[in-house]
Amino acid sequence: HSQAFKLSPQGINIEPSISTAPSGAKSYCAWLNDSTPGHKNLFDPNRGRQILISVYTKDPANPDDPNQWSAPEGVLAAPDDFPGLLEPKVILNGDDSGLLVFTALDKGATLRDSGLGSGRYLYAARLQGGLFGEPFRVHGKCFKREYGYEQSFGFDIPDLVDPFAKFKKPEWVMSYQGLGDLGSRAASGNVLVTTLAEGSETWSPPVNLTPDGNI
Repeated sequence: HSQAFKLSPQGINIEPSISTAPSGAKSYCAWLNDSTPGHKNLFDPNRGRQILISVYTKDPANPDDPNQWSAPEGVLAAPDDFPGLLEPKVILNGDDSGLLVFTALDKGATLRDSGLGSGRYLYAARLQGGLFGEPFRVHGKCFKREYGYEQSFGFDIPDLVDPFAKFKKPEWVMSYQGLGDLGSRAASGNVLVTTLAEGSETWSPPVNLTPDGNI
């Protein structure tokens, strides 16, 4: 094993997520950073955070060389439009292609709102050609609000057993812990799943995998 070395800049650096491309040639590491002067915890005002990315490009002659990691760069052009940023997760389906998902509050959230009870939205940003696109939000039917956290991904979805089924495989499948408004039944939590088609920025309406009648 190589010696540990630091990727992160000064400030609060938490929740690292790393993914390696199927080729093994590249890896992306994403994490949450708050380098605002005076911020010592995440209970301070919920602005000032950013998702940082560092990219590993493998040198077969010396795969442990720290210089193969790029300097960290911010993903979000306007990070304060996503108050209370948390839970960045990156997954690659190619050397420079994949998906970044994170949770955040609505743009109009108050400065002291942590979003730890409810009200946390799921956002995704596509990675194409090494560049991240604009984040887009998970919605329910008719743009119903969807709250959630603890997301996980899948890609390279297997074919259906029935070759005659009229079904187009999604590019991405995401499951997450869904939450509803405080005081509602949904606030106690559900496991939800949604899909994203190739080239789309609209998630399918989430489906509840744990309805009360079944579990």
